[in-house]
Amino acid sequence: MCGSALAADGFYVGIDGGRSWSANVGNGEGTTYGKNFNGTISDSGQDGGAVVGANIGWRFSDLLRTDISYAYLRGDAKWTGRFPAGTNPTNFTADTQSHVLLLNGFLHGKGVAPGLFSVVDPFIGGGIGWTRNTLSDINESQDGALGARVARGTTDQFAYRLGGGFDIPINESLTFTTKADFYWLGNFNSGDSRQAQQAGWATGAIGAWQQTDSRLMVTTVGLRYSF
Repeated sequence: MCGSALAADGFYVGIDGGRSWSANVGNGEGTTYGKNFNGTISDSGQDGGAVVGANIGWRFSDLLRTDISYAYLRGDAKWTGRFPAGTNPTNFTADTQSHVLLLNGFLHGKGVAPGLFSVVDPFIGGGIGWTRNTLSDINESQDGALGARVARGTTDQFAYRLGGGFDIPINESLTFTTKADFYWLGNFNSGDSRQAQQAGWATGAIGAWQQTDSRLMVTTVGLRYSF
């Protein structure tokens, strides 16, 4: 029966999945990128992709619950490397992966108006924590031809999210949940070397490329089981 928008107070676990969309990503602010350590970045972009996650938490009351969540996010990245006069720009594509671990808090409508939200319970929430961001399968091309493959890079960053959603009970223990969140994931860095893929391109050390201030919109659906 759907007699309550949340199960009894106590311990719960959950799983969810969905998709992300890039809200924005910034160009790296350095001037030492690329083979000769003299490049800059322009036209940075990221496309979202699949999201899967899990959480474990505690419901204190109809109003408040907290949990620890893990989310794995995949996507794509692109940018253009520009150099001093006399050198044509190069274009980059890459895959992105983020492993995001957050401590979250949520406020539920049922704790404010039990009668109004007895079946469908809206909530708002946010979380802070850590993410490990990776750029991999990085291809550098010029005039449409692949010239080099850049080493993967990984960086650990502060992360946070803000959002809200709805809970709908299935029975006394199982709840369907859907939510939309804004994620801030910080920077993505490439590795600091590359491997030439055709004649005329050099293999060796480079200035690592960087995308900054990565922001995503994430929508998910999931299930939460209360014990």
